[in-house]
Amino acid sequence: MVNKLLLSLFFTTVISAGFSYFLTSLGIPFIKSFVVATILQFLFFYFYNSYKQSKFNKFTVERLSETEMQFEQSGTDVTCANCKKEVFAPIELPEPSNFTCPHCGSENSIYLNIETAVTTRPV
Repeated sequence: MVNKLLLSLFFTTVISAGFSYFLTSLGIPFIKSFVVATILQFLFFYFYNSYKQSKFNKFTVERLSETEMQFEQSGTDVTCANCKKEVFAPIELPEPSNFTCPHCGSENSIYLNIETAVTTRPV
């Protein structure tokens, strides 16, 4: 991490020095232009990194809400067979679904009952 910081400061210094050297040909003092160029670089990259971080945070929140939605779609509210309190339990179709009740600690199994019905349409 220290290496990255030193490398970043080195590049900032080199860019500021090059820019200031160019401006000396226009009659602007080296030290003043060096300080201004350094401050401008720090400001630019502060705002640039803030923008990138906010974009990343937005992406992360979207992914988390998407994951939460998928989790909610793969589960349902069920009643614990022991304490009769309602619990959200994940359901995995190809495998038997088991869950431990957070209220009483008992192990529960979920059995799915699939039924068919005739679809009727009003006349």
